Amino acid sequence: MIKKKSNAYKLIGKNIAKLTLIQRATGISPTNLVNIFLKTHQDSDIKISSSSEYGYVEDFWEFGKTSQSFYKYFRAESRKYLDKARGTSSYEAILEHIQNRYLTRDYFGIEYEELELTYRSQELFLKQFVREAFIAVYPLTLDMSPKERAVRNQKLGKISVNHWIGDIVNYSYFQQAPSFMMQNVKTAISRVEFYVLNVLQEKDLDHDLEKLASNLRLQTKMMPKEVQNKQKVNKI
Repeated sequence: MIKKKSNAYKLIGKNIAKLTLIQRATGISPTNLVNIFLKTHQDSDIKISSSSEYGYVEDFWEFGKTSQSFYKYFRAESRKYLDKARGTSSYEAILEHIQNRYLTRDYFGIEYEELELTYRSQELFLKQFVREAFIAVYPLTLDMSPKERAVRNQKLGKISVNHWIGDIVNYSYFQQAPSFMMQNVKTAISRVEFYVLNVLQEKDLDHDLEKLASNLRLQTKMMPKEVQNKQKVNKI
């Protein structure tokens, strides 16, 4: 298990630019992205669970959970990468390139934008139902104390928080919706995951990212030394 974890960390670190850019371009949950990336990798030493733990759901992939530590590692490494790359012309160019080239591909009869809109509509439908049900069960009343009002409004506010695609299933209010609404959301998530899986396997994207890395290194070398020193101070 130690070897598997070690290899998984190395794999995430090696592909952090690719993973970060895909996550930012698609809006998929970082946790879901890491799950897909690790569980579908060809290296058997990287696979964290057997194939029996994931399968097809309505002709789309459903991925199980990987170690939470992998997500935390991705989040930390992704933040480091974004601190260095975000705002540069190369980063913005490759992000737009991914959106315009890879998210417009017809992998299985649909483009990514339509999948995302379908997910968001199902997510909104569920949130509205849960919100209205909560207000009906816990209305504001004159006899409420300031603390009771604050707690009630805080719980209500959590329902309205924006999530990365797929994260909604981790919130307790999700289970308060009718089963058909939950299933519609899960199906929409699985379709997004399957599309992202196809993007991850694009060989042309790996070549594009190599050019991005070269451009970033070139930009850093051409940057005035006082600017480079300032960037290093900000990282501490």
